[in-house]
Amino acid sequence: MASTFTTNTGIEKPGVGEQSGTWGTTTNENFDIIDRALNGVTGIALTTNSDTSTLNTDTTSGALSDGMFKVLQYTGTLDSAHTVTITPNTAAKVYLIYNNTSGSQNLIFSQGTGANATIIPGETAWIYADGGGEDAIVRRIELSKLTTALDVNGQNITSASNGNVVISPNGTGDVQLDADTVRVGDSDAAANIASNGDNDLILKTGNSTTGTMQITDGANGNITLAPNGTGFVGVPNILFSTTATDTNSNNWEIKLSGGNLFFAYNNVNKMKLDTSGNLTVVGDVTAAGTL
Repeated sequence: MASTFTTNTGIEKPGVGEQSGTWGTTTNENFDIIDRALNGVTGIALTTNSDTSTLNTDTTSGALSDGMFKVLQYTGTLDSAHTVTITPNTAAKVYLIYNNTSGSQNLIFSQGTGANATIIPGETAWIYADGGGEDAIVRRIELSKLTTALDVNGQNITSASNGNVVISPNGTGDVQLDADTVRVGDSDAAANIASNGDNDLILKTGNSTTGTMQITDGANGNITLAPNGTGFVGVPNILFSTTATDTNSNNWEIKLSGGNLFFAYNNVNKMKLDTSGNLTVVGDVTAAGTL
């Protein structure tokens, strides 16, 4: 009786009474296959700017092949998405894939006409192929779906290589920060809060009847302060400046001090309006003049 081979990994099963005196060789080859399947790591260099390749597991001869490794690190330079076809389409497989290619292109893993799994540049992800034959599917194993709250135990959530940290709620869901104080920015640069894309930025409270502060998107956009109902905009000090950074000279300032309203130029008071309605100026008052 001739040898047969396991469906998913290609481990040889010698026939009864076969391979007398050579079982050691077959067993050692099987151990090599098992070693790859359990903990094996290999690098696969894709042909430059290629669109397709095959990841094969030899399940008919006992020969070693790249498809037997558990962890696959893909390299190479690509100018378009690259599709990797897992063969044979009857072998169920589980892989940890690292897309370390250059060119900012996706790796797409396929086994049949069913669903495919995409690994973006720089990403490491688990996938599985179901070995369903012609209609076989490949899916990602989403380990990020939590069933309980995530406790980071005082540690930071960081990214490598200047990558963004993206929090993406599903559908119309929101990102909710349950804290009294939210800090943004690093320790040595100005902090920025921006809309995602060419959209207005609106700041408001959680109440259904609330005032808003709206920064209109685009060049020369307005900044609108809109109190709710009969509410007011409270501003104790106002600076009129021709530049965003010049706040100390050649500017007009309106400020409230001791109940009195002062008008100052270049940090020197020029006019005062007190609580009794008296108006005091340091210069002349011209009535019916021409501006």
